[in-house]
Amino acid sequence: AFDGDQTCGHLHLVQSGEVLLKLADEREIAITEPTLIFFPRPYRHRLFAKEGSGAQLVCASLDFAGGSGNALARALPDHLILKLNEIPTMASTLDWLFAEAFDDVCGRDAVMDRLFELLVILLLRHILSSGDQQPGMMAGLADARLSKPLSLM
Repeated sequence: AFDGDQTCGHLHLVQSGEVLLKLADEREIAITEPTLIFFPRPYRHRLFAKEGSGAQLVCASLDFAGGSGNALARALPDHLILKLNEIPTMASTLDWLFAEAFDDVCGRDAVMDRLFELLVILLLRHILSSGDQQPGMMAGLADARLSKPLSLM
């Protein structure tokens, strides 16, 4: 359970199995295929693995510089849910991340930290290029000339 009192956001990657996502507003979303669940800011939610479904997931906490008040974090939606097959640009990174997560090798934590950082960058690129989100602040942050002044606001 993630109570929203933390100072960080979360990224959950469901590789297989069935998971029920319960959001702060009590909505329930059944996750039945490989899915990325992204909370860029603290947000109350719960994940429940369906018993016997063989659910495998990898989770990470993330902090933007400046915390949840960061301009980029504020420009993103409260949560984003994407099926992994909808984001092919992340496929090789996801394959590598899942391989690291479920193997006990030296340096695993350091590699996973870097892979999650890369995944967040790829996710932000996907959000910018998809046009699904409101482009205002996100587009401004993508512009080299505007990003610094906007991030100071």
